[in-house]
Amino acid sequence: EPDIRPGSLVFLSMKNLNMPKDRARKLCPKFIGLYKIIESNLEMSNYKLDLPQALVN
Repeated sequence: EPDIRPGSLVFLSMKNLNMPKDRARKLCPKFIGLYKIIESNLEMSNYKLDLPQALVN
């Protein structure tokens, strides 16, 4: 099991992110980052990341 805790840097999967209509998904990177983990809930494998404003809805 990886050692993932607040302060660690991780990549973010692009799988569930909305893409612009004019971009082909297969030509986009599969992962982006590195982003810092702000909070973690190890029991549920949930993590809160410090994302740039462009990725926040």
